[in-house]
Amino acid sequence: MIPSLTHTIWLERCNSAFVYLPKVACTSWKLFLAEGLHGALPSDLAYRDVHNPAQLPLPVVGQMPTAQQRTFVQQLAGGEIQLLAMWRDPRRRILSAYLDKIVRPPNPTSVFAQTIRPAIQAHHHLPSDRDPSFLQFLQWLAADSHPSCSNDHWKPMSQLLGVENDGLGAYQHIWRLEQIPEAAAEINRRLGRSIAFPGFEALGPRRSSGSEERLEHSFAAEGVQPLFAKLYARDLEIDASIG
Repeated sequence: MIPSLTHTIWLERCNSAFVYLPKVACTSWKLFLAEGLHGALPSDLAYRDVHNPAQLPLPVVGQMPTAQQRTFVQQLAGGEIQLLAMWRDPRRRILSAYLDKIVRPPNPTSVFAQTIRPAIQAHHHLPSDRDPSFLQFLQWLAADSHPSCSNDHWKPMSQLLGVENDGLGAYQHIWRLEQIPEAAAEINRRLGRSIAFPGFEALGPRRSSGSEERLEHSFAAEGVQPLFAKLYARDLEIDASIG
């Protein structure tokens, strides 16, 4: 069981690693872990910088030299490293990604606006001024005809965690999004810190996707539920098993 190394933050001092998932409070988790490891955040940090390792350095395994990555994998296989992660209801996560990245791309020069949204529109022969529906977005994912169909923002959480075909045994904790206080307290304990978990607008005003308000309506559309269940079968299975 090996998680995505590009999403794995190695907390060597406490023999742990946190596997962060896009659209699962990942910005807040990076801020929290950076402060926990370095003692303070850069004073001029902006949201656009959080995922830039040059601006917010974090010990992400996938960015380490090959020999160091190999050491991590060996220690993980030997049971020397405990994996930690946070989980979100799969329906809310994917709808949030669709609304935030496809319906309202973050900026006009982003890959979502310049490449991915047009690819979905072309797949369905839609004009450039028409939003793909949530069903059309899922149908595009199911077709798997474009490299961005596997973008991390909608890749199944089970794949990023490395548990697509395995159990969850290597994970000491997989907390639900609603358990942030418990998760932050445990990681503070491991790091010997007492850092407050940053809120959604920790670095200033920030746009919400609005997924909660549109959840039931979006999933009530004809064809959405069975296709979603097929695409995210393992995530739904895990979701039902996590207390």
